[in-house]
Amino acid sequence: MKKLLLVSLIVFLCASLPAQVIVNDNFSVTTEIINGESIDQCVINGPSTPPPNYEDISIHTSGVPPYDALTLAVPATDWCFGCSATSAAMIAGYYDRNGYPNMYVGPTNGGIFPMNNDPWPDWVDAALAIRHQNPLSATHMGLDGRATAGHVDDYWIQADAPGPDPWVSGGTEHTYGHCTGDYMKTNQWVNPGEGFNVDGSTVFNNFTDGSPTYDTDLEGYGLDIYDGGYGWKLFYQSRGYTVPDGAMFNQYIQGYKDPTNGFTFDMYRAMIDKRIPVLIHVEGHTMVGMGYQASTQKVFLHNTWDTSTGTTNEMVWGTSYAGMAHYGVTVIDLPQPLLVINGVIDGPLTGGNPKAVELYVVDAIADLSEYGLGSANDGGGTDGQEFTFPAVGANAGDFIWVASEATQFTNWFGDPPDYTSGALAIDGDDAIELFWNGNVVDVFGEINSTPGAWDYEDGWAHRNCPSGPDGSTFVLGNWAFSGINALDGETTNGTAATPYPDGEAPLPVELAYFIAEMQKATILLKWLTESEIENLGFIIEKRTGDTDWVTIASYKSHPDLMGQGSTSNQTEYQFIDHAVKDGVTYEYRLADVDYEGIVNYNSTRVITAEMDKSLITRHNQLRLHSVFPNPFNSIINIEYELINSEKVNINIYDINGKLVTTLLDEQQDSGWHNVRWNGLDKYGNEVPGGVYISKISSGSDVETFKIMYLK
Repeated sequence: MKKLLLVSLIVFLCASLPAQVIVNDNFSVTTEIINGESIDQCVINGPSTPPPNYEDISIHTSGVPPYDALTLAVPATDWCFGCSATSAAMIAGYYDRNGYPNMYVGPTNGGIFPMNNDPWPDWVDAALAIRHQNPLSATHMGLDGRATAGHVDDYWIQADAPGPDPWVSGGTEHTYGHCTGDYMKTNQWVNPGEGFNVDGSTVFNNFTDGSPTYDTDLEGYGLDIYDGGYGWKLFYQSRGYTVPDGAMFNQYIQGYKDPTNGFTFDMYRAMIDKRIPVLIHVEGHTMVGMGYQASTQKVFLHNTWDTSTGTTNEMVWGTSYAGMAHYGVTVIDLPQPLLVINGVIDGPLTGGNPKAVELYVVDAIADLSEYGLGSANDGGGTDGQEFTFPAVGANAGDFIWVASEATQFTNWFGDPPDYTSGALAIDGDDAIELFWNGNVVDVFGEINSTPGAWDYEDGWAHRNCPSGPDGSTFVLGNWAFSGINALDGETTNGTAATPYPDGEAPLPVELAYFIAEMQKATILLKWLTESEIENLGFIIEKRTGDTDWVTIASYKSHPDLMGQGSTSNQTEYQFIDHAVKDGVTYEYRLADVDYEGIVNYNSTRVITAEMDKSLITRHNQLRLHSVFPNPFNSIINIEYELINSEKVNINIYDINGKLVTTLLDEQQDSGWHNVRWNGLDKYGNEVPGGVYISKISSGSDVETFKIMYLK
């Protein structure tokens, strides 16, 4: 009987213990039933270095995003004492650069979190492993001038070390402060009653049915004290920001545990559209989701293993990365500023009026007095908030004008401004700052330098929609310009040749960016439109110094500059300027022309030609300009220029040197050419995915380059 009771007791105890599944060396799941709810405790212990075959199984993309893509400018830092804490720190750094100052409080980079962790020195731990550092992820004595023990000093021994933590022997643990790792409990072994993490690991709790596990759920089930997502919320709150209940949650993706419940790609896309990066969890690693491509459901990532400038990693939603299945997300829907600077004007009427700023209400604002404006005159630095809105509400879609005075503003626009303030007595070389709760959340112009391309003297500048707010960093590509002195001699906006696009009238072309860059012995101009309305095409103008603008290309003579008419899709354009000389500074201006023949001037770009002499002299006949997109999964474009009429041969080879197909073998005229490959071999069969070699030759000139085909 006693033996039977003992067996029964053992069976009962075993049935009551949480069920743990070790998925791999870097990921385990413990399932518990708490108050009738099934909850998974997911432990992520992402390694500091990638798997041995990482380069073969990872996918990278660089350069211009695809037409239906959106990518946020999130810092990319190397692994720093935990992939989850590092990824959370990247996102905090993004916010630090975009209207949420003091996420990072150190002195490096002028107190603004840098785009990578190169400014901080490496460190060698007890296992003689070289560790990168990032004080927003893990503080450390001596790092950023810290004089006391920090996260690394108190919690880190070496990767996978079970503890006890170093601080235990000293008896004094540092106070949580300036890093995500503290609050997320990353690496922390000894926390009585709070669970534990071996060095490198972080815990995230998920309802097994796929529903979101909110911060309030974690509190109710007593799981908040060691959950990484909840700790991430506490970090934001420690920096003085409000995170409302329900704004933080962990969640399995749809299909991982439940076929109908879970976080979906459309939900992820909505977050990115709101400019909110997301923690992406795979079975053994945490990464930053900072962009997407809609048509392919690709997620653009920063993954702590590959942070080289200009490179983004990618994964198709719900698949796997580096052999680890995508299982979930952690989201903090941090409150966003609901007001953006929409335009500025320096008018031609008496006294240089109207002088005004237009703002756009993104979503309903209950109390407009949370916002204010300030002007920075002549590049002399910020004057702080000089005008505060009254305590009234504002509706989504409202346009709000703040002018220096009312009379001339009314004469020009026909209606009075919403508000007046002497702070808006601006000239065309003055910058504007928008404040929210005392912090800069949007800016037009460079606060600490005099204008170049953004000068709007006797003219205007207007935001390209949709864009912004841009935080404290001015993004020239988000703006369109009338051109200097465009309003001279005009009397009203309605009769002006280049009127300010007032109110609901959007710009015919919404420009995402306009770039000028050296390409061998030429200057490449590239631009991307978010959408186009009745767009005939583009005109490119050029000048040097104070000379007059000269048209160098037009949609009338260059078919590649023809517009798309009306479209909501992104479209990429480019033009190569061959008429350049080494050492000369050129200014380029882009304009679009609508169906009524109205010319709308957009951004300008300034570039000094710095040519590699070896590139100039090496090829006398053939100039390869661009190969895009690369990698590709449908069509790749090979664009080149012939100086003289000549026979051209373009072959594709596999990685072993075997001929796959011949794209071209014929005489061609001088000028610009484009040849496309659709991934088929010479027999019309689709080739396997992988790396291929393309060789283009003309006369004695030969160019060889790698391309990657993705299936």
